[in-house]
Amino acid sequence: MGNPVNFEGGNNEKAALEGNFLGIIYRGGFIVPVLMTCVLTLIIFIIERIITLSRAKGKGRLNTFVRNLQDLLAQDKIEEALDACDKQRGSLANVMKAGLSRYRDLQNDKDLEKDQKILSIQKSFEEATALELPMLSKNMVIFT
Repeated sequence: MGNPVNFEGGNNEKAALEGNFLGIIYRGGFIVPVLMTCVLTLIIFIIERIITLSRAKGKGRLNTFVRNLQDLLAQDKIEEALDACDKQRGSLANVMKAGLSRYRDLQNDKDLEKDQKILSIQKSFEEATALELPMLSKNMVIFT
């Protein structure tokens, strides 16, 4: 970087040649490597977030998945809704699958009252959400 070829007049005490980035970095001092490290860290973090969030999203579009799930549930097709969750994958599908599975299990249960069934289904949603959140917040320790 401090090679005289990178500077005007062949002297590294003078200004860097026009468009010569090695000379510019050399003249920038110690702050340039620090800034370059920050930029590289940011780029790596952005790539990691894109990968993590795309995995959490699943295979298809979320709004299409939710609309499909609403239609299936309106027709009381629980098994088809569970299959749709299996095909979609992702965090939302996993949470919905947990709730739908619990709903299916409780449909024929005559021992529990309606309020108890609702609480049980809500609890299964909360548990599934608690299992999905660590994956979404993975590698976020750097910001806390």
